[in-house]
Amino acid sequence: MYISTTAVVLSETLKLFTCVVILFISEEKGLIEFTAYLFQSVIVNWRDTLKLSVPALVYMVQNNLQYIAVSNLDPAVFQVTYQLKILTTAVFSVIMLQKTLTRTQWGSLFLLFIGVTLVQLKLASSN
Repeated sequence: MYISTTAVVLSETLKLFTCVVILFISEEKGLIEFTAYLFQSVIVNWRDTLKLSVPALVYMVQNNLQYIAVSNLDPAVFQVTYQLKILTTAVFSVIMLQKTLTRTQWGSLFLLFIGVTLVQLKLASSN
């Protein structure tokens, strides 16, 4: 067994390390210039860092809840239900961001909704 918060922190640390390495390689600067660049971007522009910390915190909570869901749900039910985030993201982007979706995209979202509903109905009828 593992502690879900530790798994989330370690995965985020690995992502951070990977991003810093890729950024260092792509910037083609020396180590001192790169360190100054990071200091300027993260510490000096602290308002931008603070703005980015809000979605990062929400993402961290989501990842912790995902580990809890995995340990409490049947794997098939979790996988299908987890796909609902695609549907909610699409609906919110249409409502809040006033995006338009094509008929094919709406059809795909409808099929996703039907699939999730069928899995939930099957689960409810088996109990």
